[in-house]
Amino acid sequence: MAPPSMTTAPRSTLVQLYDAYAASTTPTLALIDAYLAFVLATGVILFAYAVLVGTFPFNAFLGAFLSAVGSFVLGVGLRMQLAAGGVVGVGGRKSPVRALADWLVCHLVLHVAVLNFVG
Repeated sequence: MAPPSMTTAPRSTLVQLYDAYAASTTPTLALIDAYLAFVLATGVILFAYAVLVGTFPFNAFLGAFLSAVGSFVLGVGLRMQLAAGGVVGVGGRKSPVRALADWLVCHLVLHVAVLNFVG
């Protein structure tokens, strides 16, 4: 049997990776992953815009970029807490409702700080 060609090997690997991801990931975690991909893409677009066009209103660029980075970090924290193993805190495991409430409060604080920074 001939070895797979160079073009089909990466494709089959990606298909296997996606199939394993779809089989082992809950819809809630898949939604959080989609949110993380969106926030990451937003940060990349903001950075590319700053490199190509410039950062004339620097506070606006910095506020938007820090908002994207902060949202990504908070989203990763939420995903870690909601994953199967979860994260054990000082008082034990957090419930999913508590993790979501913490995420929402932290997002509110983050965006108030960003709005205050932008002016």
